[in-house]
Amino acid sequence: MKKIQFEATSEGNALIATDGTIKAVCPVPDGASDDYGYLTMKKAILEKLESMGSSEDISFWYDGQEQYLAEDASADCEVFVDVCID
Repeated sequence: MKKIQFEATSEGNALIATDGTIKAVCPVPDGASDDYGYLTMKKAILEKLESMGSSEDISFWYDGQEQYLAEDASADCEVFVDVCID
């Protein structure tokens, strides 16, 4: 199972696999919450994996706790996704 961590980086908020094979980043505008773009990035990763035909088992940082995230966790934002799996 791949574990995906949620981090604030110099590029913006990011979801990054602990093994480095998956990364999604979204720029964060001023005034946004710490959760900004989390659900949007999660969706982008899952869509990318599906389009690649991957059946990878993924565990995301806030699985089961999504209802507690700020409203802008699902913001309509630009997401850059990089997936390098077999």
